[in-house]
Amino acid sequence: MIELLNKENQPFQTIDYLNAPLTVDQVTELVKMLGGEPLALIRQKEEAFTPYKGKELTDKEWIEVIVKHPILLQRPIVIKEGVAVVGRPIEKVYELMNR
Repeated sequence: MIELLNKENQPFQTIDYLNAPLTVDQVTELVKMLGGEPLALIRQKEEAFTPYKGKELTDKEWIEVIVKHPILLQRPIVIKEGVAVVGRPIEKVYELMNR
């Protein structure tokens, strides 16, 4: 992803969310920018997700799960002008850059 952004001369910031976890407010904002639900941000195949599998939680509760277990956050996430996409497949990033 970094190579793509450099190649396209797109400025970017890398956030080490595992060592400096996001806050509830930051995750809430990400969800808004993605235009979806918090569950869409969660890597459901991660071992840390196992205790939550099959549970019906509120959006706020899912956000708290992401904050508590940052390893569950989908990545990479690319944000441009207040809109975010999960960077897979790569075509989503191209669409965002060409907006």
